[in-house]
This record gives sequence, C-alpha cells and structure tokens, in this order.
Amino acid sequence: MLDKLFAEYKSKAEALKEDEAVICDIEEYIKGVVHDLLTDKDGFQIEFKPGSYLLIGGDVALSKEVCKIFYEKLDAALPNHVYCFAILGNHELCSFNSYRECVEWYRQFFYTTKIQFLENEIMWNPKNGKTEKYEQISNQDFSADYPVILGGIGLSGLRLECSKLRNDELEQKISHHISMMHDSLREIIANKKVIILTHMPYDLWLE
Repeated sequence: MLDKLFAEYKSKAEALKEDEAVICDIEEYIKGVVHDLLTDKDGFQIEFKPGSYLLIGGDVALSKEVCKIFYEKLDAALPNHVYCFAILGNHELCSFNSYRECVEWYRQFFYTTKIQFLENEIMWNPKNGKTEKYEQISNQDFSADYPVILGGIGLSGLRLECSKLRNDELEQKISHHISMMHDSLREIIANKKVIILTHMPYDLWLE
C-alpha cells in the first residue's frame, strides 16, 4: 500500500535524527499519504460507519522512525469509532537486530495509540483490545458481534531479506505457530466471520 513511501524515503531515513528539514519533509509527505488513505477517489473524506475496520498489512517502511511518523499521523486522523489493526512486514524487521526486539519495540509504541497491533495473535473484541494465543482459543470465547482477526507477519524462513536477522529455526517456529492458529480457527469457528491479516501469504508459512 505504501510502496512509494518506502521507495522515496528509505534513503533519507538515516538522516532523521540529524536533519530537521528532512524530518519536516517526511512528515509532510506522510501527512499527504494519510490524507489519501482516508479520502475517496473524488477527494472527499470517507464517512466510516461506526465499528468500521482499517487494516494495515505491513511494509510501511524500512525505518522504524518513518513507520512511527506514519502511525502517529494515522492515529491522529482516525475517527474514534474506527478500529485500526496493524501488523509488521519483513521490511519493518530490518531496523532491528532480532525479531523479538522488533516486535517488542512496535508493541510498546502501539500502546500509545488507538491502533491495535497483532503479531501471531487473535483479536475478537476490539472494544477491550483482547488478544489471545492459539492454545487459549475456545468457541465460547468469541462474540458474534465482531469478526475474529488473526494477525501476524506469517514468516517464512526462505523469505526474510535482512541477512542479519536470519534465524531459520526461529522463523520456522513462528511460521508454524501462526499456521496452527489458522488451522485452529478453521476448526472452531467455521460459522463466524474471520479475517486473516498476514503479510506473507499462507502458502509460504511453512516453506
């Protein structure tokens, strides 16, 4: 969705802490991206119905600073009655030394926003922000009022581009985990609305 953001500003990301002019430039650009995201093709602001969902599927940018600016602008612009969910893409991992460090940084950041972050987690009641791991799923947990969302990167050990993060055993473990969650959902709540929000497609999870 934000490929242009990623392509145009990845080279400027290194200067974020040093060049205030670059920061202002990026912030203005991202403000325009958020505006376009929340307006229709005729330039009018989208009238979101109460309880609408907005899903962000990762790969916002390589730089965590650029991602932070984007999500802060989006959070400020989103109506309170819209539920926004975000997951990571493989590009977001490249600002960190490990998968766990990346997930923890984004989890702490998203705590300061209205945006709900999912990584190998299931959300079934956005009002209380409740997420669970697949071992805890049972049919009575899920409200019929909201779709159930499974969110995460959906890593494949063969697809991670950042060589410094390569850990095939960990990646396969994470991929297996989200695959088990997916299969559990199919068995337990086949008669309910389910959203699968992953960056990598299902057929790559266990490669």
